[in-house]
Amino acid sequence: MNDINNYGILFNTNKEWQRLRLQRTNLFTALDTPAKFKSYFEEEVDSINAAMGRLSMLIERAESTPQKERILESSAFQKDFANLL
Repeated sequence: MNDINNYGILFNTNKEWQRLRLQRTNLFTALDTPAKFKSYFEEEVDSINAAMGRLSMLIERAESTPQKERILESSAFQKDFANLL
């Protein structure tokens, strides 16, 4: 369902989706030992933690301004927020 949301109903014909899918397949094929998997998993968790930190900082900045509602509803904020997710 996530692929449909990101690339549209014909996601399987999207070249960007195909490249990403091939890249992920190659990555998972290379994870043939527990040590490699652990390293990959830790990198992914670190990436998630960094993204959550950026989201938290973005929300804190928005909440500390008098124009809080205007910022939270602006298209630029929503776009940046979506990119961080």
